[in-house]
Amino acid sequence: MMTLVGAGLAVAGVATYRSQSSFLLKRVDEQLRSGQELAVRALVEEGHRFVGNGSFSGGPGPSPVLPPGTYAAALNPTGRPVSAVVFGFGSGTSARPLLPSGLPGSIGSRPGSLSLTANASLSSSPDFRVLASSLRGGGTLVLAIPLTEVNSTLRQLLVVEFLVGGGVLALMAALALWLVRVGLRPLEGIGATAGAIAAGDLARRVEP
Repeated sequence: MMTLVGAGLAVAGVATYRSQSSFLLKRVDEQLRSGQELAVRALVEEGHRFVGNGSFSGGPGPSPVLPPGTYAAALNPTGRPVSAVVFGFGSGTSARPLLPSGLPGSIGSRPGSLSLTANASLSSSPDFRVLASSLRGGGTLVLAIPLTEVNSTLRQLLVVEFLVGGGVLALMAALALWLVRVGLRPLEGIGATAGAIAAGDLARRVEP
């Protein structure tokens, strides 16, 4: 029984973890889409001009606030960064996403957009969620948000699942031990009666 309960808790935990991870990544993807205009403006201030490009729009409403460490870059068709900026950290030595080749807008690739998760350039930094979109006339706009908050939330979820699962298993173990002891009480009585009879108390009888 304990094995079945443990297996059920493990399956439920994995399903909950994956569902929450997918939900959080979708929220980050929405942040990326709504933050493209802000990234374009920041890169223009860095000196890169997007000639005739008006394809990025976050929709009506206030400008999005991108988390510290968000990375934005304009890549030329060969994939080399032409201009880059890191929100909240200036142009320091913060982590950058390790981008794959063949992003939309690069040579030999179709135009469009692509969402992916990329490792960070610093091993101690969290992964990035990346949105790469092709630019009119060639090149790629890259916007990447570090998954710091996502990882923190998922770690907290794992701790909660571990504590809840451990508590349920401990409660089940205590209940099973109590049931076993209750079930063994008649046998303990029989053993005590048999011992008394063996000691010479022939008046003792085993109760039904």
